[in-house]
Amino acid sequence: MDNKLNSIELNTLNIIKKKYKLNIELASFCSGYIPQYILLDKTRNIHSYMVFSEIVNSSFKGSYFDRKSDFKDILLELLKIQYSTLDRPVFFIINSNGNIQAIECGSIREFLLENNSDLENIENFIINESVSFDDIIKQVKREL
Repeated sequence: MDNKLNSIELNTLNIIKKKYKLNIELASFCSGYIPQYILLDKTRNIHSYMVFSEIVNSSFKGSYFDRKSDFKDILLELLKIQYSTLDRPVFFIINSNGNIQAIECGSIREFLLENNSDLENIENFIINESVSFDDIIKQVKREL
């Protein structure tokens, strides 16, 4: 893994842990397309999964996307694994110069289903529909 990508992930993780006081851990069981970061509730059960990224030169970067496949192919695998295996929300977290945005992967899946698998516009959809993490955290904290 590239050290710059690793620092992107760590920077985002540190911002979220410090600002929101969330218990986010590295999952020891992750493999393949299962996200490696998990948000734990008070009883240490998995509440949700997180994938950290940053937009660099109009592309999503981060260790999850540091594979030989195209972003869209990786995203589709993430959506499949979330729907079929994880049975938990997956938050796609975007750090834009310290401004943390997020979108839940279910929203991305709904967009693709409603728009005949419009992968050409998926990156724009994610950027345009992601919201401030401040807006998401209120609901998440109620669930924890």
